[in-house]
Amino acid sequence: MSERLRIAVLGDPHIGYPADDRWDDVVADINSLAPTAVFVVGDLTGYGPSTGTSAAIRHAGRKLDGLAVPWYSVIGNTDLQAPEFTTDEEAVGSFLTVARRDSPWFRVDLGPLSVVGLSGTSFRRNSETHHEIVFEAEQLDWFAAQLDELANRPVFVIAHAPPIGSGLLTMPELHAHLGNAVVSQNHNPGRVTKIIWNHPNVLVWFSGHNHLGHCYRNAISVALGVHFVHAGAATETRDGLRHSRVVDIYPDRFEVLTFDHAVRRLDESLTYSEPTSLAGLLAWRTEMKGRLYLARDPETMRQGPPLEAIHEPGIA
Repeated sequence: MSERLRIAVLGDPHIGYPADDRWDDVVADINSLAPTAVFVVGDLTGYGPSTGTSAAIRHAGRKLDGLAVPWYSVIGNTDLQAPEFTTDEEAVGSFLTVARRDSPWFRVDLGPLSVVGLSGTSFRRNSETHHEIVFEAEQLDWFAAQLDELANRPVFVIAHAPPIGSGLLTMPELHAHLGNAVVSQNHNPGRVTKIIWNHPNVLVWFSGHNHLGHCYRNAISVALGVHFVHAGAATETRDGLRHSRVVDIYPDRFEVLTFDHAVRRLDESLTYSEPTSLAGLLAWRTEMKGRLYLARDPETMRQGPPLEAIHEPGIA
């Protein structure tokens, strides 16, 4: 790779229906950044009685179609909740029609990187709380098989919520007591983490769900050697911070940037830089498979390869 690869990751859009003029500016903002592709963590539609309806999903799709590059969205909890659907399969089908694909999960290959999208596919049949993001067995089998096929290739994951054990930003007062803070929280959450642990090519996991900005200490965490990255919301937020993620991948490193939609520019104070190449991180994770991880930074307990590792043979 001789040049930078840039992607954008949008947190919960919650695009209002029948109109949401704010998204015209958001789309213009993202286009100005010239990413190769845009990934969305789900929850496409706004709040109220139209949330998740087929009309609202189509409206959100029309707004996102203003993007100058392909966009790919996973399915979030509110994407499935509309009472017009009597089954989860009907709700999923409505979403997929707008997303223009035939499967809730997807894989996109971009240069040296593969991006895998994992979707919630149940709402009505969730036993503990309808709003839990559940990765059912068929999807997890597909996920593991894709990672096996991509064994020597870096993988980024897009999902609506983080997995258990990530240490990523959550809202216990809202999501944890309802049982939907992390994926498959009430349905064998350890299987998701086990797949990550057994596949060193998973390097970054993006999720949203909280509608919070990027200025929190645990808006990015590193656990199991994986970077877990929270993606904020461009419009509907809980703290007033209107943030989206931009990821720049270089031959020797990658950076996670924050675009502030309130001022319509990148906020350099929130840039996270990983000084190791994707190939270096993959080699290090492969070497560490099955071993204990030690914190590189005792103050933050952030896990990762020691900086000198990037100069060792087979790691750079």
